[in-house]
Amino acid sequence: MVVSVFGVDWPELQSMADISTTPSRSLPDTIPDYSLVTVEGDLTYGPGKPLRGKGVLVVHGDLTIGAASNSFFTGLIYVDGDLVVRAPAYLRGTIVATGSITVEGTGIDYVEVEHDPAVISDLLAEMGQYLVTRAIYPPDRRLLGAGMGG
Repeated sequence: MVVSVFGVDWPELQSMADISTTPSRSLPDTIPDYSLVTVEGDLTYGPGKPLRGKGVLVVHGDLTIGAASNSFFTGLIYVDGDLVVRAPAYLRGTIVATGSITVEGTGIDYVEVEHDPAVISDLLAEMGQYLVTRAIYPPDRRLLGAGMGG
């Protein structure tokens, strides 16, 4: 499904990312503005490490935003697995998950998920051209010999 959302497969998306990592490696405390971050494996945010920032977060695994994380993220979250979000958290933009999505408040704290098409338009305007120019396109082997006597 990565291809249907981003137009490229997982390895190519990783090569285009500003940050491409695994959960065992350190992610920055805040997702840098207008960045593409890919994570290979299950990722968990919690009270000591909330999800913060503005950009595109792609998780090839499950994503858990734990209770008391006070997470605040604006952008696109794509999860190739299950997504669990516990209060308090505020997510604005678009969420896509291939598995189940669980959103849980506490009665005192809330999870707010606000679909905002303007956020996606903003991301496309700020990131679109940059990411297209960074994409790696392998040459077509049939063209390599063209015009060279091959």
